[in-house]
Formats: sequence, structure tokens, C-alpha cells
Amino acid sequence: MKKELSIMAVVGASLILLAPLATKSAVHEPHFKALPAKQKSDQTQGSINFLMAQSKNSKDLAEGITLFNARKYTDAISSFSRVITTDSPRKLKNKALFGRAQAYLVIKQPALAIPDLRMIKYAPAERVEQSKKDLVLGVSFIQLKNYDLAIKWLTESIKLVPNQASAHLNRAVAYQSKGNLQAASKDLELSLKLNPTPSTIYNLAVLEKKKQNYQRCYNLLAELEKSQQPYSGVFLQKGLCAAKLNKTDQALKDLIKAASIDKSNAFTLENIGLILAKGGKTKAAISYLEKAGQLYLINGKAEEYTKVSNIISNLNNQ
Repeated sequence: MKKELSIMAVVGASLILLAPLATKSAVHEPHFKALPAKQKSDQTQGSINFLMAQSKNSKDLAEGITLFNARKYTDAISSFSRVITTDSPRKLKNKALFGRAQAYLVIKQPALAIPDLRMIKYAPAERVEQSKKDLVLGVSFIQLKNYDLAIKWLTESIKLVPNQASAHLNRAVAYQSKGNLQAASKDLELSLKLNPTPSTIYNLAVLEKKKQNYQRCYNLLAELEKSQQPYSGVFLQKGLCAAKLNKTDQALKDLIKAASIDKSNAFTLENIGLILAKGGKTKAAISYLEKAGQLYLINGKAEEYTKVSNIISNLNNQ
């Protein structure tokens, strides 16, 4: 059977972890003893060159942030890389490393993000920045399916800065992936309390369904449906929970709505067919199951295709 939708690691759609760039240079003017004219000239030229290089690095960093927020991730990586490979001040380089790591995560390259994150060095007082770095390390290990290390770093992030909705949400992902539904539920409930976003509500509803708490799953998704313009997953999961609660008409309504939004989801079509078949509407059921089978075949889902084909065969022989 096709796996149900599961909660996913959260990566922000913008560079929320980068502080605004300073408008003034942070370089302090050194105190020099009187120098010969030529040596003074050389030193002055060196200072000018350093300040010019720092100004260019600041512009490259700002460009990287702009490109990231415009979803031009590979271009952003190039801009951040120019800062990283030059002799930049620590804080400037930290921001570029952090930005490049996030860009790598968005394009699903966590193995490249982790070395960047480990190169970042924060002062002991920079607890918030360290916490954010640990959070993104946790997300990186979730993408690599190393859930034990993900939990370790997300827990470190929470220790440094408690009550972070995103850290609890991502740790719930790791706990769920390890099969620890109780711990995942606890983190999701806390994340929902701290920041009740639609994605958190949806993730909690899916987890409640896994725990066979179908009524709560249904109620959460019903509220989510009212609060925003729902996507197909909301109707799919709500329909599946409705079916478990024997609300057949509501289940069909939700699943058909999900199919109208996402016409390429074979799992949705399969479940519509199964409900229709259970209700004795064989002809309509076969129609939906055939469409599901075609999509499974196109997408190389041999096991699912065979299963649906067998159901159709049984229905035809009734």
C-alpha cells in the first residue's frame, strides 16, 4: 500500500536566521606610531584594500540573501561562496556559511550543508545564533535519515533557547521517523501551542491518524479547512479519517475534492474507488481504480499497480 503522507522537516522559505547587515564597517582604526612616509603609504594602501575587500564581501553576502529569498538557490550559493573563500571577518563569514548551508538544504544536499555548519564558530554569548545552527544541523540529519543525531542537535538547540516551535516541530519529525509516536506527539502539541501554524496543525492531524485517533484527526483538519485555503493533502487525510469513522458520504466528498485539486495522486483515486466498491457502486469504483492503476504504472509503482489490478479483477468477477 502507498505510504501515507508524513510530516516533513521544516526549512524556512526565507533566510530568517541571518541578522541584517551592518550599515557601517565594524573595523576599528588601529593606533600607529609615526612611520616613514613610504611605509605609512604602504600601510594606508593596505588598510584601504582591506576595507574595500570587506565592503565587497558585505555586498556579496547581501546579494546571496536576496537571491535566496528569490528562490535562486544555486546563484545564492555562488554569492555566499565568494564571501567564504576570502579573508572575511568572522561574523561575516559565519553568516555566509549559514546562508550557504540553508541553500544546500533547500536543494536537498544535506551532506554539503553539514561541513559548512561545523565551520561556523560562535562566541559563548552568541547563544541564539548557536541554537539556530544546531536547529539547522538537526534538519540536515533528518534529510540524511540519521534520526538519532537529528534528535541530539535539535535537543541542544532547545536547551540553548527553549520554547522554539520550529525545533520542537522538527524533533517531532525525527521521533515519528523512529516510531516514537508519543514523543513526536508531545513535541507537536508544544509546537502547536507556541506557534499554531497550518503546517503544524496538519502534521499533528496526520500523527493522530497514525495513532488511530481518527476523530481528533478529523476535527483538526476540519478546523484547518475553515481557517485557510486548504491544499489537497488536507482533504485527503480528512477523507481517510472520515472513512475510518464510517462517515462514508463525507469521506467521498473530501476525497473527490482532494482529487480535483491534485489529479495526479493515485492514492486518492484508489481510496475513492475502494469506498465506492464497498458501497456497491462497482462501475464507478472500477473507473476510479483504473485511473489509479494507470498513474501507478506511469510512476513505476509496480506493487501498487498490481494490487489495484487485482481489486479490479475481483470486482469484474463478482
